Amino acid sequence: MTAIRRSERKPCAVADDHPLDATGDLALALGGSPDSWTGKVLKLLAESDDEHVARLAAGIPELVRAYRLWRSTERTPTAGEFLTLLDAALAEDRCGSCGQFRTDGRAHVHIQASDSPPPAPINPALIAEAYEAGRRPGGMR
Repeated sequence: MTAIRRSERKPCAVADDHPLDATGDLALALGGSPDSWTGKVLKLLAESDDEHVARLAAGIPELVRAYRLWRSTERTPTAGEFLTLLDAALAEDRCGSCGQFRTDGRAHVHIQASDSPPPAPINPALIAEAYEAGRRPGGMR
């Protein structure tokens, strides 16, 4: 699951008023099941320390964001409440220009194309000529 924005994820497998008490419920809300890849990753996140969660965030940032958001709620959210919160959080975490997900919460830099013209293409005949000239006694002139 590369992205879990509501427009891209599988439909929620539980009713909007279903409480998300455990990682299996969260997996269902995200369109998976407790035994799906999503469910297994959520279980792994629950058993991981902060360092390993950060490593996983590099590869699956949206799923880790969903897990962290779910863990940070003060009370058990319902599926509908959580998905609304998640959509808002993911929208905040995406760059408005390119859509890239910011895993560390910081802005990233867009590299602007230079106004200078592109370099001239390499001419193989000139390279061969220079090579041959360098091999002759007296070298290149």
